[in-house]
Amino acid sequence: MTNTRPLRQAIGEGVRRARDAAGARQDDISQVARVHGLAWSRAKVGALENGEKAISAEELMLLPLILSNVCQRPVRMADLIAPDVLVRLSSTVSARGSAALKILAGADLHDVREGDLDLPLVSGPLPEPWPLRPDVEVLEETEPSPESQVKAGPESRELMAGKVEDRASNVISQLAASKGRSYGLVRLLVPSETERKAAKRLDETPETVLRLSRDLWGRSLAEERDRLVDERADAGDDPGRLRALRGRITRQLVDRLAEEIQRGAKR
Repeated sequence: MTNTRPLRQAIGEGVRRARDAAGARQDDISQVARVHGLAWSRAKVGALENGEKAISAEELMLLPLILSNVCQRPVRMADLIAPDVLVRLSSTVSARGSAALKILAGADLHDVREGDLDLPLVSGPLPEPWPLRPDVEVLEETEPSPESQVKAGPESRELMAGKVEDRASNVISQLAASKGRSYGLVRLLVPSETERKAAKRLDETPETVLRLSRDLWGRSLAEERDRLVDERADAGDDPGRLRALRGRITRQLVDRLAEEIQRGAKR
């Protein structure tokens, strides 16, 4: 992107616009800022409006509150950053104002229009949470092609249902639109009845149980249970005995998940 300006400058111009529209003075802003706990003088407000003052995260959060008080009307961050302004976030990253606002609002990066965010290409796998899809596992990064497929594992057998299969193809399209990345092979992680029952006991979502199971054992809870049952030489072929064994192993695995959840809560 060319003709960019620092984000602080774009925000400063927005502050001046809001103040001028309200007929307020820089002194008015500094006084209200001090009430909100900021050591701002009129000179600091002037530096802010000129794009010369660095803005901390705390000041950025308080700015709309301060200006709403001064201007006697709601002032949002969207009023301070013009959607079409080109802002420079660092020496290698720039964005259109609308994209910067979406990022500040915590929007999914896939909701940012292509061309509105200029990022350097990053080698290696994408770090979480980009793409932020807890139900998607990227199996392969590749060039997009008409032959792109969704690979169905044991825990994603429901992909064969029409609506889920359509959704899977949509996931590939969404991921392929990521900046500098395309995906030809993904797996939708669909919890089984085993994960859903465990989720009720653990007071977690089935997706969380499935994701944690894969983190711990590299497979779903149902798959890990079946693997352990198959390893038992004394399992036999009696249906009642197998059912009891499956239930006992499932409870042990769920207890292990509960320990891991508790350990994570203490971190």
